[in-house]
Amino acid sequence: MSFLKQIQKIFNITETERKSLVSEIKVKIEQTKTNKQNQEERIMSLMQDIEKLKNNSNSKTSKNNITRTIFKKSKKIKELENSLQRDITFGSKDVLIDLTKLHNNIKVIENDITKTPEEKQKLLIDNQLKIEEFR
Repeated sequence: MSFLKQIQKIFNITETERKSLVSEIKVKIEQTKTNKQNQEERIMSLMQDIEKLKNNSNSKTSKNNITRTIFKKSKKIKELENSLQRDITFGSKDVLIDLTKLHNNIKVIENDITKTPEEKQKLLIDNQLKIEEFR
């Protein structure tokens, strides 16, 4: 059984819904690639602007103003570079945060020396059921 058929079976969706999801994911990936390319171009443009400001000794603008402009452009470059490192998150950030907390909770339960093995087992099962609700 193919991966797509397994996903279709697990989430109990029709063939049409599965195809629609696949096309939406492809569109989202293409949007992300385009956005990253645009951000890279913007970074290069800002770097060129900074070089021009450093090399241009125009007496009309004050040195303080040039320094401030360079600082703002450098800050924008850092923001764009940070956003380039982020990838697509399907679902909401809240869901991702909840899942992360639940998975981290597993280690906490396993390492808790105050609980009996039966209590740990019950907590782990409850935690696993909560994780399964997100699927």
